[in-house]
Amino acid sequence: MRPNYPGARLFLFDLTNAFFEGRAFGNDLAHYGHSKEKRYNCTLVSLAPLVDDRGLPIYSRIYPGNQSEPETLDDVLKSIKDLLRLGLFREDLPGVVMDKGIATKNNVALVQSYGMPYLVIERSDSAKKYLDSFKEARESFVPVTSSADETIYLKDASDTDISGVLFVSERRDNKEQAISDQGTARFIADVERLAKSVKTQNLRKAKNHRAQNRQTLQYASVHLLQILN
Repeated sequence: MRPNYPGARLFLFDLTNAFFEGRAFGNDLAHYGHSKEKRYNCTLVSLAPLVDDRGLPIYSRIYPGNQSEPETLDDVLKSIKDLLRLGLFREDLPGVVMDKGIATKNNVALVQSYGMPYLVIERSDSAKKYLDSFKEARESFVPVTSSADETIYLKDASDTDISGVLFVSERRDNKEQAISDQGTARFIADVERLAKSVKTQNLRKAKNHRAQNRQTLQYASVHLLQILN
């Protein structure tokens, strides 16, 4: 958040999506895309919600399932500008919080052009300059214990114009590793079941190919990892 932020209002913006079990031929918004639930074999529809710091909805819009996340921010900011004309925020501009999926260089410049304070997670291409710092995080960062008894490590990375903080979360690291391990275990179990079915001739050839394709789509990232290893 920029240093001069008055602390009046915060808005949190993100995109999510839901998948269809059927083919959804009659739904013009149903498209294949990046599934938040890893269901790459299903068509999707995207939802863009904007809520305030109390969790109250301010704006929402439904997009096609293949909608690019960064391209949605301009619609949201235009909506906020319309609300400003109605006097919703009085003299204080709301602060906008975005995750790295939306916080492209162009979108950060877009928020700045609206004069709004903002808080973003930098995208990986911007964070590469801090790799050496992250390697020594537990030795050189300041440890902070949250009310949930979680330890995170922080380091000031501010420059003259923008306030910045580097942080490492042990809970986040453990969560991501657990998700990866779970996905790998499910992929291996499905492959073993498929191999058993083929061996016992419970699947016909055409059906076998369809089952393999579904597994490859559903566990795309795990499948790639297995190939690389």
